[in-house]
Amino acid sequence: QKKFKARPYPGPRRQTMSFSQPKSSEELELEECRKQFKALPLPTSVSTTRINYTNTPYHIKAQQQHEMTMERKQRIVDESHETVSFKARPVPRTTYEARKIQRQSTSSVARTVAPRPPRLSLASRAEERKLFDDHARLLREQDTQVKENILRQQKEWEEEELKQKRMTTAEEGGMCFK
Repeated sequence: QKKFKARPYPGPRRQTMSFSQPKSSEELELEECRKQFKALPLPTSVSTTRINYTNTPYHIKAQQQHEMTMERKQRIVDESHETVSFKARPVPRTTYEARKIQRQSTSSVARTVAPRPPRLSLASRAEERKLFDDHARLLREQDTQVKENILRQQKEWEEEELKQKRMTTAEEGGMCFK
């Protein structure tokens, strides 16, 4: 593609304002040749368009094309029927016949054993729970003892600090005003 170049508009004023010599007939003829319209070449397209070279109407051509495709499809279907042989499996009998139920004899009913209760590990579970509760109680007691010790130590430290302040003079930052 050619790049576009901007040129000033060749208006009538520009021609009248020129101070150069008048142009000869040859120059004018060359200028006329340049001014003639030149079309850009057509772009090469990938798709080809169908041109109706014959004088048959389009609807008749479309009908002929339709008939040709239908014949081609029919040939393909016929060939596939010839090559593939399909054999269906029979339906299983269980779909239309119920299975016979076998009844147990009366003697087997007498042999049945009474159901046993499930084995529950209640005793071992109770022991585990008791151990867990004891451990949790010990942890809580230790925690409360640690908290009490911390509070007691803090009170003792505050009392000791108060005693020291009461003994020192006001100039030194104490509470004694002697």
